[in-house]
Amino acid sequence: MKTKIQVGFHGWRASTQVSLGSGRVLNISTGKCTAGSVRTTALVSHMEGMFDVSSSNDFLMILSQTRYSLCSKKAVRTQHETALKNLKSVKAQALAHYTMS
Repeated sequence: MKTKIQVGFHGWRASTQVSLGSGRVLNISTGKCTAGSVRTTALVSHMEGMFDVSSSNDFLMILSQTRYSLCSKKAVRTQHETALKNLKSVKAQALAHYTMS
């Protein structure tokens, strides 16, 4: 598990990828959303050729959404690290999503 924090066109963003097996990857990402708040989501995807692909049937969960006066690196890092403390539970929910489907 490796976390990357970088700044891009839409501001600061943190991302962590965790393998779920069977070619699936749990992506935890934190960044500024269109509402102006900082949102952390969990999304499962898989590789198709060179592309990371997900569909409407894949696991998706909003883990946290907080309004800050500024979407700073510190705010993104803190919220992302807080969400990762629940990684075990989120991973279990993601795996359960596919055993129930």
